[in-house]
Amino acid sequence: MGGWIKKNSCCNTKEFYLNHNETHWLPYPYNKINISPGGFDLKKSFLLSVGVSAILVITAFITGELDLFRNILFGIGLVSLLISGLFSGTFLTGAELRANYHSESKESRNERHQLMGIAGIFAIVPLAAAICFII
Repeated sequence: MGGWIKKNSCCNTKEFYLNHNETHWLPYPYNKINISPGGFDLKKSFLLSVGVSAILVITAFITGELDLFRNILFGIGLVSLLISGLFSGTFLTGAELRANYHSESKESRNERHQLMGIAGIFAIVPLAAAICFII
């Protein structure tokens, strides 16, 4: 049964409506919203970073330009860490974090944390590969 629901705050009943023009309605089922961007999860982020790093390492050994590709890997890792830090609120003060916490919805906060994790996980492998080039 398709339609729209209104969650009643005083009890657990759900009222179904097919026509509405109010903005506080959510499409049914309201609790099955996927907040991850395109279904992208941490495992895929790690595997993507492994793939990108492997291609860059193989290319570095084939061309002999180890310093250039070390710097590229290091740059990819640092940019990913910077993006993760921006999404986590690392560069904010306590007052700014409190204001953001109270002004954003739970869904947007969860999406921001998901993006923070994706960028942070993506940074691990390129940084590890760049460190291995130094040693």
